Amino acid sequence: MSRLLARTAAGGSEGGAAASQPRRRISVPVMRFTPENTVILAVTLVALGLRVYYQYTRPGFLLGVTEYDDGPYFGSAVRLVHGVLPYRDFVLVQPPGITLLMTPVGLLTYLTGTGPGLAIGRLLTVLASTAGVVLIGLLVRHRGALATLVATGVLAVFDDAVSAAHTVLVEPWLVLFCLIGALATFDGDRLTSTTKRLVWGGVAFGVAGAFEGWAIVPVLIIVAMCLPDLRRAAKFAGGVAAGFIVPVLPFLIASPSQFYRSLITAQIGSRAHATRVGVWFRLRHFTGFAAALTWPHDLVMAVVVGIIAFIFIAYVISIQVSHEFPAQLDWFAVVTAALVCAMFLWPPQ
Repeated sequence: MSRLLARTAAGGSEGGAAASQPRRRISVPVMRFTPENTVILAVTLVALGLRVYYQYTRPGFLLGVTEYDDGPYFGSAVRLVHGVLPYRDFVLVQPPGITLLMTPVGLLTYLTGTGPGLAIGRLLTVLASTAGVVLIGLLVRHRGALATLVATGVLAVFDDAVSAAHTVLVEPWLVLFCLIGALATFDGDRLTSTTKRLVWGGVAFGVAGAFEGWAIVPVLIIVAMCLPDLRRAAKFAGGVAAGFIVPVLPFLIASPSQFYRSLITAQIGSRAHATRVGVWFRLRHFTGFAAALTWPHDLVMAVVVGIIAFIFIAYVISIQVSHEFPAQLDWFAVVTAALVCAMFLWPPQ
C-alpha cells in the first residue's frame, strides 16, 4: 500500500492521467540513533580509546621499534616505490596486500622519511582495527542491542585484537576485509539472494586473502553454504578469485618461482631447529584476556571450557525458545571460529 501511495503521489492516480511532476528531493540516508546503533557508536569509541591508549601511553610505540614484522611489511612498500619488487628482489612471506595498501604511505616517505611514514601506517592500522568493531556491529544489529553489545564488545576488548593494532601488521586488515565480505554476503541471518552482493562479498574476501591466506577458511564455509546451487557458489568463488588475483598477479608474473618460495616454502615449510609452541600458550591467547598469560593451567582450561559451554548452552536455549535451528549466520560464525581455532592449534610454530 505504501508503494502504491508513493506512485500515486508522484505520477497521478493509479490508471489515470499523470499529474504534474513535482521536483524530486534527494533523500540522504541518516544513521538513526536506535539502541543497536547507539551500542555500536559507544563500543567503537571504547575500542578506539583502548587502541590509542595502547599506542600513545607507551614510550616509543608511535615512532620507535616495537615489532619485527612491521619492518618487512612497511619496508616492502617503501622499497616498492623505489623500484625494488617483493618476491623477485627480496623475500616477503605474506601476500602483497599489505605492501600495496601501504604504498601511498611509502610514497609519502619521500617527504616525511620512513620514521613518520611508519607512524602514519600505525595510525591507519589503529583505524582499521576500530572499523572492524563497526562492521561486526552492522553485521549483527538485526539481532538486537544485546547481541550487538556482545559482538562488538568482544572485538573491542579482545587482547590480541588490541595489541595487533599497535603497528603495521596484517591481522587487523585481514579482519577488516573479512568483515566487509561477511556484511556484503549476508542479508540479515541468511546469505543474500542478490548476485551483485554475493560477488562483491567474494571480492572482499579475496582481498582479505591478499593480506593473509587465513581468509580461505570463511571462504570455504560460504562456498559450502551456497551448495547445492553450483551457480551461486561459482559466482561467489569468482569474486574471491578476482579479489585475490588482481593484486597478486603482477608479482606472480614478475617472478613465479620466487613468489612460490616466499609464500609457500618459507611460510609453510619446515624450519631448522624449530620447536613446537605449547598448547597452553595458544589456549591462553584464545581466551582473549591479557592476564591469561600468567594463569595456571587449570584456570585456563576452565575458562576455555566455560566459553565453549556458554556458546553451546546459548544455542540450545535459543532452539528451545524459538523452535528453530540456528540460522546461516550462526553456522558461519561457529564453524569458522572452530576451524580457525583448530588451524591455530595444528602447526608446530
